[in-house]
Amino acid sequence: MIPAVHDREEVNKDLYANGLVLVDDTDNVNQAVGAVGQDDPPVGITSYSDRRDNDEEGWALQASLGTVPSPGITFPAYIGLVNGSENPAAARLVADFLMGDDSTTGGPAYEPFYVPGDYPVRIDMLAPDNAVSLDELGAWDIVPEETARVRDGVADFLLTL
Repeated sequence: MIPAVHDREEVNKDLYANGLVLVDDTDNVNQAVGAVGQDDPPVGITSYSDRRDNDEEGWALQASLGTVPSPGITFPAYIGLVNGSENPAAARLVADFLMGDDSTTGGPAYEPFYVPGDYPVRIDMLAPDNAVSLDELGAWDIVPEETARVRDGVADFLLTL
């Protein structure tokens, strides 16, 4: 469960009081917190699925398991069709393809999403190798409607800091 609105403001204040640094993209966060060989690496808020780049980029990223009250958030991804599109049947075929095949990994179409940190929405799929289970991760499930409702207030607050 995500904290109430008044608690979010306190959380944001606490983050800034503890030396929060905002950067322009997740690669900069990943480089700062995931560089191999750091004795006391900083904590960063980034995408857990960026672990897929550890070998290629030379990072040592991992979720901060056991962080209280939560190490992060999970959020849904949607595949949508545009109303009135010229080829709705083709769009449905693409959506069906992106949901993967009948294998336990989703096959080639699902491969870009089949990495630790991305969680299949299909219950018939196995978790990727080395993935932390959602239960072990302990992330909060984001509610898109609530996020949309409070987004402007959070942005206004951040501008006051």
